[in-house]
Amino acid sequence: MSRIVVTMSLMKASWQILKKDKELLLLPVLSGICCLSIMTIFIIQGLEHGWLKSFAKDAAAERKNTAYWFMFLFYYCNYLVIVFFNSAIIACAVIRMDGGNPTLADGLQAALNRFPHIAGWAFIAATVGFLLGMIESGSRRVRGFIAGLLGISWSVISYLAIPLIVVEKTNPLFALDFSMEMMRRTWGEQVIGNFSFGLIFSLFSLPVLPIVLLLGRGWGASSFLPSLIIVSVYLIMLGIFQSALQTIFNAVMYVFARDGKVPDEFSAEQLKGAMRQL
Repeated sequence: MSRIVVTMSLMKASWQILKKDKELLLLPVLSGICCLSIMTIFIIQGLEHGWLKSFAKDAAAERKNTAYWFMFLFYYCNYLVIVFFNSAIIACAVIRMDGGNPTLADGLQAALNRFPHIAGWAFIAATVGFLLGMIESGSRRVRGFIAGLLGISWSVISYLAIPLIVVEKTNPLFALDFSMEMMRRTWGEQVIGNFSFGLIFSLFSLPVLPIVLLLGRGWGASSFLPSLIIVSVYLIMLGIFQSALQTIFNAVMYVFARDGKVPDEFSAEQLKGAMRQL
């Protein structure tokens, strides 16, 4: 409940920043379109070249290796797209908090200017995420527990890396090191996030199932397609808002850690309370 309360206050404050530049919502939309395009390309290529057969349980070891490379490449391409558009949002948010009036072109140009470093960071982050996913997929609970702890640690130490790459124009490895230093300097040793945007938006998605069941009972099979469209639009909109608000808050935390500046929409207590000691 504490995390829910904290996250709701952070979301409301982030929304106040987003309202000044609502066009930033277009960036998560573009990111989603690109990710769907990548998925389509991979499915078509996987079917055409038989790579998807490598995922079969009875596939030979050599084919399973092919499956791992296929999955990693797919994971990396999607991660690169997400990081690129998140970088554009962060650039715009930082410009706004520094007193400027950003445009979409400003954000996209900033991301394009840093594209080689963004690609490098996406490779590092995708590799870590892929390895953690493989560990967590093991059958033993201990593996899942260890992967969970490592994932929490990684998310904290790397939290400010993208803003550092985009705004400070640092290379990925230095950004990771500086991110750890800024987190320790601002919130102390051994901290974890006291917020979860994903949790809140998961709660917002819960009404979807009862709505579908009610429509199905009231209107029968004829309501399936309209219900599916309504639910899909609702979930897509949730995803767009979650991505935008979460990324803007990432920029807010960076500005706060960089020079102690607190945007008018937030309070110092909110930002200090966003992290807590283990």
